[in-house]
Amino acid sequence: MKQKCFAALLSVFMLLGLASCAQEAGGSGIGDFKTVTVTGEEIDQSIFSDAELTMINVWATWCGPCIRELPDLGVLSDELAGTGAQIIGIVHDTADENGSVDETARGVAEIILERTGVAYPCLIPDSHLAGGLLQEITAFPTTWFVDSKGSLVGEPVVGAHSKEEWESVIQERLAEAAP
Repeated sequence: MKQKCFAALLSVFMLLGLASCAQEAGGSGIGDFKTVTVTGEEIDQSIFSDAELTMINVWATWCGPCIRELPDLGVLSDELAGTGAQIIGIVHDTADENGSVDETARGVAEIILERTGVAYPCLIPDSHLAGGLLQEITAFPTTWFVDSKGSLVGEPVVGAHSKEEWESVIQERLAEAAP
C-alpha cells in the first residue's frame, strides 16, 4: 500500500515538475502561432491585441460538457463586444501534434459550431499550439486567459461552466490584466 501511495505521489510531483518546466520553456505566454479557424480564416497571435483579455476555451468534438457550454459561450461572446474582452476557441482534436488537419474532425466541429450558434473564432491548433500550451491539458474543456500581448492571466480553468460563472471569472481576470 505504501508503495502505491508513494508511486502516486511521485507521479503527481513529476507532473507538476513537467508543467513548470513547460511554463519556463514556453515563457509566460502563448507565443507565436499561425493557423486557421475551423471555417478557414487565417489567424495568428495578433488576435490578442484586439482586447484587454482573451478567453481561450479549448474543447474537443467528442466532449459532451464542452459542446453543452458552447451556446452560453456564444451568447457571452456577443455580450462582450466592446467591453475589452473576447472569446476564442481551440478545437483540440481537429489537428494532430504536428499541426496536420483532421478534415473529418474539422467538419464535425463546423457542424457543432453552426448548431450551437457560436460565431467567435475557433482555431485548428498548429504545431506550436499543439506542442506548447495544449500539452498541459489534463481535461476538457480547459480555458486559459491572456492579455493583449498573449501573456497568461491567472491559472487555467478546467471544466464547463455556466454563462454566469464565466461572467464572474472574466471580471476577475479583467481586473488582473488591467495595467
